[in-house]
Amino acid sequence: MSEVAKGKLYIIFSAMIFGLMPLGASVAYRGGSNALQLVFWRLIIVIPLYWLLARKQGQRLKMKKKQFLQVQLLSLGFSITPVTLYMSYYYIDSGVATTLHFMYPLFVILGCWLFYKEKPGLKMWLCLGLTLTGLFMNMPRENAQSMGILLALVSALTFSFYVVYLAKSGLKSLGSMALLFHISIAGSIQTGLLATLFHSWTPMNSLGIAASIVFAIIVSFGAMYFQRGTFLIGPQRAAIFSTLEPLTSIVVGLVFLGDYITWFSGAGLVLILLSSLILSLE
Repeated sequence: MSEVAKGKLYIIFSAMIFGLMPLGASVAYRGGSNALQLVFWRLIIVIPLYWLLARKQGQRLKMKKKQFLQVQLLSLGFSITPVTLYMSYYYIDSGVATTLHFMYPLFVILGCWLFYKEKPGLKMWLCLGLTLTGLFMNMPRENAQSMGILLALVSALTFSFYVVYLAKSGLKSLGSMALLFHISIAGSIQTGLLATLFHSWTPMNSLGIAASIVFAIIVSFGAMYFQRGTFLIGPQRAAIFSTLEPLTSIVVGLVFLGDYITWFSGAGLVLILLSSLILSLE
């Protein structure tokens, strides 16, 4: 299998994992957790796992001064994205939040074009247009509060920064597990400080603790595969392929949360799948 094909599969697999996040967050919230606390535990719980995998793969954990500063910057996108996305669940339906978050492929393509002079081709614009149309068709038109919309859009901006900077910073040389180890440490410190500043430490019952642990482990695999896939196929294609994530969220909602889907929304999902299919054809 070619490296490009592997990259596509990594991104698709990570999208399926990330699509479970609304369900995991809702369970953790019922157990007494909140957005900042959930992200903090999500990051800190898997640090030993990343350390073990980095050592097993022979990746060095030492960084140069420039790499250290780059990791601190990259970790902002890595940690602030889930904080703002999970906070948006307080105000709007998770399906709406996920749909708004997936404006980020547009920001990725525009960022690569404006800052790195990577002009997207006709196929990329076609896929982006199909994706955005499909996402719009799945956007509920009612009960959307402005604060929730703002938080979800902020998560799209911060994640687009993470995707582009991940590919362009040169941090690939550290190795994927070593890089995740370092940004998880930095991100846990950042979210821990924010949780302290905003008095977000709350007691959790056994459900909240168990959900946080399972959530952290599952999402860590999504982060690993997304990072590997982005290194292999680049930020623009990674962003488009990851739009399969809302499909997973919708399926989870249908199966576990009692949601339903209209013919209009179904047609939008077909457009998203079509855009990924077109992009997969070399």
